[in-house]
Amino acid sequence: CFNVMPGWHFDENFGRDLFTSYYKADLSGLGIDGLKSALPAGGALLSYLSEMKLFKESLLDRPRIYSHTESMVLDDNAKKNLELTKTLEEGKSHGSLFHHLDRASTVMGSRQIKNWLLYPLIDRDEIDKRLDAVSKLKEDSSWLKGLENEFAKISDLERLENRIVAGQANARDLIALSSSLK
Repeated sequence: CFNVMPGWHFDENFGRDLFTSYYKADLSGLGIDGLKSALPAGGALLSYLSEMKLFKESLLDRPRIYSHTESMVLDDNAKKNLELTKTLEEGKSHGSLFHHLDRASTVMGSRQIKNWLLYPLIDRDEIDKRLDAVSKLKEDSSWLKGLENEFAKISDLERLENRIVAGQANARDLIALSSSLK
């Protein structure tokens, strides 16, 4: 299910007006002055949030420019052909590289592993640091087991945060957050 938005939602001036009124700052103060595609896309997003009654003060952080300076950019064909998250033949997770590597004990851990696969590091020092960390965990299985036990006590904080920020959290969510932060 998806909503089709009228073309005017993607108008650059409409986006500029929404950005400046929502964030109470001009475009240069937001760091997006000169980014022509950011205004229509961001304006449409803010407009959609408003229509869905999710448009609240301080719901969204200030926009950040996303840059692929730390990770390799893999296009959709490369991700598909490498079978990073789904197999070519059946389109299922089972059999993909992610399926074989994911031994995380939490949803957040699985999400991080998937992110590492989809956006591989390019800096040699950062790659070596990650490999060293994996080696240490592999060498000390008791420490790894202790970490797994501690992580198992933590709820999906990203999901909880999104529910809280959107004003959709219930008592169970708040108890899960409280338990996770102890």
